[in-house]
Amino acid sequence: MRPSGSYTKQKRRRHLGWFLYLTPAQYSLFMTELFNEWLQHGDPQMSVLTFDEFFRFILGHEPMVCYNQGSCSAIVAVESNGDVVSCTRPFDRAKFTCGNLYSDSLETVIEGPKMINFRSEDLISQQNASHCLWFGLCHNGCPQHRQTAASREITGAGYYCGCQSPERDGTFAMWSHLHDRCTALLNCDGF
Repeated sequence: MRPSGSYTKQKRRRHLGWFLYLTPAQYSLFMTELFNEWLQHGDPQMSVLTFDEFFRFILGHEPMVCYNQGSCSAIVAVESNGDVVSCTRPFDRAKFTCGNLYSDSLETVIEGPKMINFRSEDLISQQNASHCLWFGLCHNGCPQHRQTAASREITGAGYYCGCQSPERDGTFAMWSHLHDRCTALLNCDGF
């Protein structure tokens, strides 16, 4: 598939020292075009994780990916130096390193104040998006994408989650498109 649309002219958004190359609208455009191509190709052996997550959800199963199921705060990563971080993603290590296994037990780190704070902020963020039609599939997205250069908190709206923006773009638009296409293909009123 050759990229088309405005997402090929990328506008970089600085986000805590790294760049998000696509805006939410560009992301949803790319993913909906990819879904359309994927459907047209018709190879049942070709799996795309994002689409697999959607089908799991509409069939009544929980998503498997941590940020889609809202279980990010149940995951920790252990770095080679023993640092325990509240996620496997490249968060700000100064804020999100919860302890070190060379000086503390894993249980102590998981029950410690930094991990409790991470779980609390994650829950607040998810509650802010709980009204969304796609909440059971999105949970306000990855906590890493909720931070901004102005705030290291993860309580805000997910950058790619469109349910908290007037544009309704990003993953909201993508999930809606996938739903509408599947509904049309199955000639039904929805799931």
